[in-house]
Amino acid sequence: MKDFSLEERVLASALNPSQVDMNKLSGRTDIQYLEEGKKIIDHFKDSLKEAQKESREIIQFATTSQGNFIGFFDHLEECWRVYLELSSRMASFSENLQFLYPEKVALFSDMVKTTFELNEHIYLITDIEKEIYEKQLESLPEDRLLPLIESARSFPVYLSEEVGENGVVTKNPYEIRELLRKNPNLRKLFSLSGSSVQTFGKLLSHFSPLGKKVNRTNFVPQNKHEQTLQGILIYDHFFELFLREGGILMNDLKFYVDLSERLSCAKEIPTIIKKLDEARQNLQLSFNPNLPQYLQTGLSCGATCLSNVVGTYFPHIKVDRSMEEGILKLVTARGFPNNIPSSLAYVAAEKFGIPARFFADFRTFAPRFINTPATQEPLKKFQEDYAKIKSSAIDYGSITLEDIRAKLESGHLISFVGEAEDLFLHYSMIVGYNFRGDNNHFLIFDPLHGTSKMPSSKVLRYMRNRESLWGIEYLPPESVIFDSTTKYIAKARELSSWTPK
Repeated sequence: MKDFSLEERVLASALNPSQVDMNKLSGRTDIQYLEEGKKIIDHFKDSLKEAQKESREIIQFATTSQGNFIGFFDHLEECWRVYLELSSRMASFSENLQFLYPEKVALFSDMVKTTFELNEHIYLITDIEKEIYEKQLESLPEDRLLPLIESARSFPVYLSEEVGENGVVTKNPYEIRELLRKNPNLRKLFSLSGSSVQTFGKLLSHFSPLGKKVNRTNFVPQNKHEQTLQGILIYDHFFELFLREGGILMNDLKFYVDLSERLSCAKEIPTIIKKLDEARQNLQLSFNPNLPQYLQTGLSCGATCLSNVVGTYFPHIKVDRSMEEGILKLVTARGFPNNIPSSLAYVAAEKFGIPARFFADFRTFAPRFINTPATQEPLKKFQEDYAKIKSSAIDYGSITLEDIRAKLESGHLISFVGEAEDLFLHYSMIVGYNFRGDNNHFLIFDPLHGTSKMPSSKVLRYMRNRESLWGIEYLPPESVIFDSTTKYIAKARELSSWTPK
């Protein structure tokens, strides 16, 4: 017992020894990821050894005064908050590692470097926080110290109370989801455990029910110092640390392993970072995403382009005729074959969660299709749906090849209405480019024939039709969290370089 942290001792004092196996606090799950990520873990341990020299400086700072101790704990809380935000984003990004483009790869490179460094920093300070807060506890008089310790409610105790007298022994995903639906506190726990029903079921098996209510002293802090001590005893971070050491919250390790497989490189942090930098440079020269290459079966060129967008952004979704026909029904007016562009943008966002922007050369497009209210189809439906998406519409009147390339580097796919050989209006889509050497070209997906090369000099003219220029610009769904992720990366970089003063 003497080797356990104070939180673990509080846990052990609140529960009968037979009810919680303390050895399970260091148990492992997801063994395969741990084995495949062994070199990543070893590199982390080696990096941590290099950082150990900072420990004494931090301990000296945090134990010098109550104000410094409060500052230390505030920093620790902020580190955990930012780490969990980045970890959850890693889990989100893992859903589509197949579709890589320069902006995404650059973000991954920054995220891998910074999250790894923040991990190292958190482990460093959580390794010494016990020594720091125990010295602070020694400064409290006994009549304040004992009630403070007895009032603490660690997360394992919290969990054991929440599962009730009979506990939770089920691994049935439907029963677990029903439990989560009824209990908001367990939903927080579910989120911390990586939002995996399987993992959450394993977590519940780590604890038996209390069988009794734990009586805790109602301790009211008299100042900020006591409030901070109570916070570090209650210590949500202990539970989060338990999850990570138990291999349950492993979004970061899983992301590194999955990403290394996508990049076909060794599962080592330096190698992954090097490979990401190489991939970004290569993708800036040549970008050729793996589209489903599904071809239209009817008068559905616009719907087919959107179907291929869905399959590119969500590779687990099957693109087939039922999707093509389902989209077509939503983007046409009854009795008319036109694939209405405003409807395509609206359906992309509303049905698939894909950010989409209608674009046009409004100087020539607006007088004919927007400014005069329509009373007949299909223009009437265009204007109705345009009203729903016009706030995101963009003007392509002065679009350049450099603009198009920049959009593709950000993972955008540009569907436009040109003219087929028989002069019928027809959707195609700009999906990639190649700027290696002198033979510069863009990749154009035609839903009738598939993807082909087009010299850069012809693209802008090809995008226009006899009426004007218009279409839909589709954005990767994950792009909506790029800005916030970039801010968390910057914050993580700042926290990792924290120098106690």
